[in-house]
Amino acid sequence: MRKFAALILAFTIISLNIFPLFSCSNLDFSGIFENQAESPDTPKEPTSPPEQPQQPEQTQKNEIHVPQYKDHGRGTIDFSDIEYSRPDFSKIISDFESTASLIKSNGASYEEQLEKVYALKPGYNAISTMYSYANIMNSADSQDTYWSVEYEFIATEYPKFMQAVEGLFVAAATSVHAEKFETDYFGNGLIEEYGNGAKYTDKVIALMQDEALLEADYASLSTLTVTIKYYGYSGTVENILARYEQFYGKESIEYERAKSDCEALAESALSERSMDILVELFKVRRMISDELGYDSYAELAYNEIYHDYNQKEFLAFADDVKSYVIPVYSKLANYVFNQHPDPTSNTLSRVDLINNMHDMLKGTNDELSEIFEYMLQHSLYNIESDNETRFHGAFTSYLDSYSAPFIFISTVENITDYTTLSHEFGHFADNYVNFDAQSSLDLAEVLSQSLELLVSTRFDGVLTNADQEYLKLYLIENALMCLISQTFYATFEHIAYEIPVDEINRTSLSNAVKSAAQRTGLNSSAISIRDVLIPHIFLYPFYVQSYSTSVAASLEIYLMELETQGAGFEVFDQLLHRDTASELTFTETLESVGLTDPFSNKYLMMLSDRIHYNLLGSHYFKTLGVGNAA
Repeated sequence: MRKFAALILAFTIISLNIFPLFSCSNLDFSGIFENQAESPDTPKEPTSPPEQPQQPEQTQKNEIHVPQYKDHGRGTIDFSDIEYSRPDFSKIISDFESTASLIKSNGASYEEQLEKVYALKPGYNAISTMYSYANIMNSADSQDTYWSVEYEFIATEYPKFMQAVEGLFVAAATSVHAEKFETDYFGNGLIEEYGNGAKYTDKVIALMQDEALLEADYASLSTLTVTIKYYGYSGTVENILARYEQFYGKESIEYERAKSDCEALAESALSERSMDILVELFKVRRMISDELGYDSYAELAYNEIYHDYNQKEFLAFADDVKSYVIPVYSKLANYVFNQHPDPTSNTLSRVDLINNMHDMLKGTNDELSEIFEYMLQHSLYNIESDNETRFHGAFTSYLDSYSAPFIFISTVENITDYTTLSHEFGHFADNYVNFDAQSSLDLAEVLSQSLELLVSTRFDGVLTNADQEYLKLYLIENALMCLISQTFYATFEHIAYEIPVDEINRTSLSNAVKSAAQRTGLNSSAISIRDVLIPHIFLYPFYVQSYSTSVAASLEIYLMELETQGAGFEVFDQLLHRDTASELTFTETLESVGLTDPFSNKYLMMLSDRIHYNLLGSHYFKTLGVGNAA
């Protein structure tokens, strides 16, 4: 529990260590640049979980190559052998509360109190692990009612559990043994953070449960289940098409027209429902921040999510994205990105994806190769092609009870899947090496995004020269667009979460979208509220800005690798093996390994110029007389 002591409780994203990937690729941002240069009743517990999806056969030819088993000293079992059990929240919460009472009353020796605290860890791990497990299974099939019920149950019970955890922290921070508790178990920050008492009242917890229900509602949305009306018929797309098949036949023009129309109606209905949920989420989150005494939800988020920098610094960073990144991206889009040919490899199977990644790592980095083998040996991944019932994206979770990271990916079956797998494997390696020790979100994303870029330099023998060139340009374009788009999303959050509760509606959120577009140099007339309906805005508030800051640092690491082979990987290794007990901030950690503070003056100008020089052989800003980029 030590790793959670410095963290407040509003963001389960931290405690669960779910690192979702919102793919910055395939974003239709064409024409958007402003000045483009060239609490319900508790659900009943189902009797038993359904069988898990079968893991792929691993012994046949043309299947995933799993190395011979090795004991990695972590006690991890195969993922398919994990047995799901709904956590006994009442018992675990009671244990936390009784231990907190014991500490408050000082009714036992310090050693006995500390022993009671240690005894709470299995209960904490059980809830954390089963939460991550239910999320993985629900993400694999959002229409499986067993897992949707389990995920929703844990999500809505979780705030009450975290209230009990906070109660323990407060008891320890205010006890006569506070300094000992801080030194021996909870870690630095316990007294400072919790010495003034609890903040999470019953009202706040009730609001957090409302938030969890809205998030679960959003997570379960699908065009397969949304209800539409079509020529007098009301139902799902499947229901309506069944009627048309019955009357006209599946090969008929009438059926094909109905299919096209109904799918479009379903997408529209899904979007409408998403906007309704978005409004309600912004309201409830603003109510939470109001109840906790903050001036805005943004203020709460910066205090709780531990970004290591403040709003003013980030918004200045956003201004630099507008001034320096967008002009360079616009020129490169015209002269480079829009000119490169399509990849010659049109499809990529999951088997080739995993085997080729493993082979590439074996020839690149012994430690990363061994970690990848550990992942294979314990089936700590769910990598399948995307479909309507799967979560459309990727994430990495941590299973506390087994000290095991886990990767989830919905593939698109082309060579860009290599970038998604390397991104998530960056998180996996970080969690493996550091046993899930907490870092700022921004630093966590540096580990994933830099590996995504670094791996692309080692595909000799795996991809053709043409496909390697395609992947290089794809990744650089993707990184620049990620920097721009995620900064826009983050700016929207900063503006929208300032809106008072009683003024939050579609109109005010739409106005916030327009304001964010204008501030970040995008064409506000080409952007609407529908453009911010992305998973992170719904599920992980104030996360997207970590993509912006981290991709900037990751590009710097990548450029180091291009200039001197091995240099970028060396910096990655230093960040991977950082001192997790260090008090260094995000920017101090970057500077300690020879990287630049992303918030420093003209940093984005110099970074953009280096990319321009790498691709076109000339300096962008020096040519225009704006500064002297080297």
